[in-house]
Amino acid sequence: MGQIQSAASLYWVSPDPRRLTSTSAVNVTGGAIGGTGGVAGDSILAYVYIPQHSAAYTLTVGGFQDESGNSVSIVFEGSTSEDVEFHPHLLNSKGPMTLTASAASEILVGTRAP
Repeated sequence: MGQIQSAASLYWVSPDPRRLTSTSAVNVTGGAIGGTGGVAGDSILAYVYIPQHSAAYTLTVGGFQDESGNSVSIVFEGSTSEDVEFHPHLLNSKGPMTLTASAASEILVGTRAP
């Protein structure tokens, strides 16, 4: 992940975001989308882009934990009125990261290794 400095802001650039072409769960291993055998702590969710659509798309990301240590997923929701971008920079602290899109070939995701 690189950083770009301007006079007004600091931007983080997610390398090589990928379009999720499946609505099945896709594994992330060592920051690489589509790998196998991921483990807790090996991937960071850096970027999510969900385009506007008449039925808001969602991205469900697994591999996280709640305050009690239970495994949880996080849902990123799109909008029916505008495109939505997220820059969460979240480490998969509980288990392998998985990405599940509600629509094929619509959602862009950027991940990286820690």
